[in-house]
Amino acid sequence: MQAFLSFFEKIHSDPKIGPFHIAVFSALYWAWLKNGKNNFLLVFSHEVMPIAKIGGRYTYQRTMKELAEYGYIRYTPSFNRFRGSKIEFVGVKT
Repeated sequence: MQAFLSFFEKIHSDPKIGPFHIAVFSALYWAWLKNGKNNFLLVFSHEVMPIAKIGGRYTYQRTMKELAEYGYIRYTPSFNRFRGSKIEFVGVKT
């Protein structure tokens, strides 16, 4: 829960963060909790997008890249449809 609270404390003063970022981060955090709170998370876009209520792959990919650029997550795309992308929470306490 601490990562989620820390995220919201940080975004309060970050004008770059919008509703897509909040939705995707929330979906990633939910998946992290569901999968046992490991140091990292392997996710597929088709799992995260419906939870975040995002219908377009471009929007999802752009949002993931921006969350990484802004320092909220470490995002390593897999480019392999049988292996999920690696996500690590950074800059927030997990």
